[in-house]
Amino acid sequence: MKKNLILLIILILIGVYYFWDTERIEKKEKAEEEAKRVFVHTNENIGQITIDKGTETISAKKEGENWLLTSPLQTAGDKTAWDSIARTLGDAKSQRTIKDVTASLTPYGLDQPAMKVTIADVDGATPETILFGKKTPTGSETYAMLSSATDQVVVVYNYVQTSADKSLLDLRDRTIVSMEPNDVQRIDVQVGPTQYQLSRGTDPEWTLTAPFQARADKTKVDGAINKIRNGRVMKFIDENPTDLAQYGLVEPATRVVFWVGQPGTESQWSSKALLLGVSSETADQVYAKREGQNNVFSVESSILTDLPEDPKTFRLNKITDVKSWDVNHLAIVQAGETIFEASKEEIDWTLIKPMEGKAEYSDISDVVRAITDLEAYDFVAGVTDETPLGLDQPELVFTLTTEDGTNSIALSAPRQKDFVEVRYGVREKPREVYALLIDDASEAVQKALGVKPKEEEPTPSAEEEKSES
Repeated sequence: MKKNLILLIILILIGVYYFWDTERIEKKEKAEEEAKRVFVHTNENIGQITIDKGTETISAKKEGENWLLTSPLQTAGDKTAWDSIARTLGDAKSQRTIKDVTASLTPYGLDQPAMKVTIADVDGATPETILFGKKTPTGSETYAMLSSATDQVVVVYNYVQTSADKSLLDLRDRTIVSMEPNDVQRIDVQVGPTQYQLSRGTDPEWTLTAPFQARADKTKVDGAINKIRNGRVMKFIDENPTDLAQYGLVEPATRVVFWVGQPGTESQWSSKALLLGVSSETADQVYAKREGQNNVFSVESSILTDLPEDPKTFRLNKITDVKSWDVNHLAIVQAGETIFEASKEEIDWTLIKPMEGKAEYSDISDVVRAITDLEAYDFVAGVTDETPLGLDQPELVFTLTTEDGTNSIALSAPRQKDFVEVRYGVREKPREVYALLIDDASEAVQKALGVKPKEEEPTPSAEEEKSES
């Protein structure tokens, strides 16, 4: 018993020593790592950075979560770039130290340093400056020196220097227009003499509200917003231009205004206007400026392709916004008679007309897609009497049922339009009369009539089952 107690005490002492020693080693390693730190400042308290490359000095100050360039001009800085520099410098560690450097700094390239970087608190207190010289013989490290310790050279990895070795273009905010896509409620576009307006709704999400009322293609509208929002200034041309005419910005070729805010609070919306002028020095760029700001810059000319002169380009050509995968019941009525009907339960389609039976999922899905993918050949404006178009007595009706309700596509009997045979239909929200090529509608009908029930395997007789066993 006494022996076991002694063994237990020994084990406890070993455990205590192990944990004590582990903690001691961890503290020692942490202290050694801290001793390698180049700067006293850490990423969290760096609020000012100055990069001096001899021919150019760039300074920035942190304001809240963002960075403001203070030299050579005052403007917004690139948050990602400055945060990266602060993080790299704040975490910088020396790989080794060369002490008692008194004879000459020339071998290290520090007699004429390639770059100096100064960091400080937000209020400019406790500045620290590091000088960068030549690369070491290995090529992966750089000689450096703190201005407060000129008797010793530290060796740091190259990325400590290259993180700050950026151009003014790299370090200033190159956002063309700052906005959140979901906050854009209206877009006013002027391309030459043409003006049009796009407004966000709920159903449909985007509508052309001027110069005519029509559903807009959400994909195209969102594409235009994101092209500008995600685009970047290619080059800053002139900070204080005296002649905007040379850039085509007096009467700009294109002016787009984004109205930003929340639905139902139009009086509180703010506007962000972008002017686009003539081509710049390179054919793939055009001059641009933000309305209310002085500087002229260039952007990719491809932005203009998403802001066409003809507002009809934004018009939604699909005659229904029903998604094919949401349809669980389909009926086709022609001349008052149901010529096709099918119903879906979970993932199984069942034919009801013109014959009954289980159907291949892909066969019915092809029919549904053929209907939901129908696109208008043309739209008819100013229709006050729909009788001549045959819309008072539709001849062909596609009925698509989803969990949200029933959607009907009612089409007229064949008519001639511009020497083309079409069927007319009406789309609501807003009300639009469209013409559909008769061949497109006929193709959907033929696909439906071509669907046949699946062949079910016959039930084996008792004798057949016996012989198989």
